[in-house]
Amino acid sequence: DAAGATRRRVGRLSAVSRPHLPTGISLHQAHDEPLFSLCWSRGGEWLLSGDGAGTVKYWQTTLNNVKEVSPHAGAVRAISFCPTDTYFATGSDDGTVKVLDFERGTTVRLMPGAGLEAGKSHRWDVKHVEWHPDKAMLASASKDGSSKLWDPRAPREAATLHQHKGPVTQVRWHPAGRYLLSGSKDQLIKLFDVRAMREAAAFKGHKREVSALSWHPVHAELFASGCHGGAVHFWSTTRPEEPLSSCHGHGHASNAHDSAVWGVEWHPLGHLLASFSQDMHTKFWSRARPGEPRTAPRDEEEATEVGAPFGGGGRGRGDGDVGKGGGKGFAGGKGFAAGRGGGFGGRGGGAAAGGAGGGLNAAALAALAAMRPEGQ
Repeated sequence: DAAGATRRRVGRLSAVSRPHLPTGISLHQAHDEPLFSLCWSRGGEWLLSGDGAGTVKYWQTTLNNVKEVSPHAGAVRAISFCPTDTYFATGSDDGTVKVLDFERGTTVRLMPGAGLEAGKSHRWDVKHVEWHPDKAMLASASKDGSSKLWDPRAPREAATLHQHKGPVTQVRWHPAGRYLLSGSKDQLIKLFDVRAMREAAAFKGHKREVSALSWHPVHAELFASGCHGGAVHFWSTTRPEEPLSSCHGHGHASNAHDSAVWGVEWHPLGHLLASFSQDMHTKFWSRARPGEPRTAPRDEEEATEVGAPFGGGGRGRGDGDVGKGGGKGFAGGKGFAAGRGGGFGGRGGGAAAGGAGGGLNAAALAALAAMRPEGQ
């Protein structure tokens, strides 16, 4: 089938299509090493990709590769632009967080960790890094079990957070900038109040390592998460003791995916969630609007999988219309959003999983196309 053919042709210009869903387009042999990170500039004009050799490549919206730099000695696990797109931050398996000048492609600062050997930001691998929505502040997550806050203008870390009992895999700033979410191999999600410098909540519900987090773009208290067990949960900061609900695949599958979830990203309007996984599928989920009266039995209130998943053989079309069904949850709406603002992740949207051959696998192709910023 088309999806299977695309997986066999990674590295060649190809496309995948499904009813009601966008088209995924691959880059022509993007890297010679596995891809680990992708990030759109906040202005939507550039895409950066990072690979296992420590290389970062610059791509125009036409998917032309115009520059590459090699700031790291290990895999580039995360890339994040500053609010003005003048600089971007990278986190790597070499244990460093770096800030680069976008135009020149040069490293302007290596963030030095307190009490560590020279040239190290964390004791072990850096798993994630994210720039504050509107301030000069970075957050990083590491295999050493810590999260750190950095002022990129200062030669030292601003704070070290020891909230978890295992490697920290994700950090995500709340859109308003006051709170920071972190996910860990200890199966917990923590909410940290940066102003008060204290833990605000702990979220328990995953049975495996937390591997993906994403704040809802409209409803400030809501976020989604994914884990290595294939589960995707929806949460409210007002109810940390258990998930609001979970995603289940076609055929009443127990989880959203059959393998580790590598990423979850919201559509800018908040009516769709994309999840992509090691099972070679990218799936799209819809929910009813918050506060809508319950119209379905309790066991039918889970998120609806929209259309056949991108990737392996597919499992049928599912419910075609977006927002079908009732129950509590997230913003609905009928049909896939068209025109400006139609991409997941919005301006400066998040990252997608990469392919082991240096191209993009079928799941990543769909996620990349879906997360393209508005107006592109």
